[in-house]
Amino acid sequence: MKTIPIHITKKEYEWLSKKATQQKMTVAKLIEGMVRDAFLYQGEELPPYDWGEEGIPEGDPIEYDPDIGFVVIEKGEE
Repeated sequence: MKTIPIHITKKEYEWLSKKATQQKMTVAKLIEGMVRDAFLYQGEELPPYDWGEEGIPEGDPIEYDPDIGFVVIEKGEE
């Protein structure tokens, strides 16, 4: 999987988090939907991604640090 860092303010993250909660999805899924919508708005189709035989991985829990951005929560810190 390719990771692309994004930089957003705490206020923007809080908005995304609220929207994601309202829609019962993760922030990552919400952002993915926004990217897909942007492609469709331009009349383009989002290129398919091959996740392989195992499908989409579960992923790691993350949190937002306003000085760094998204950081992975290490096991035992939850």
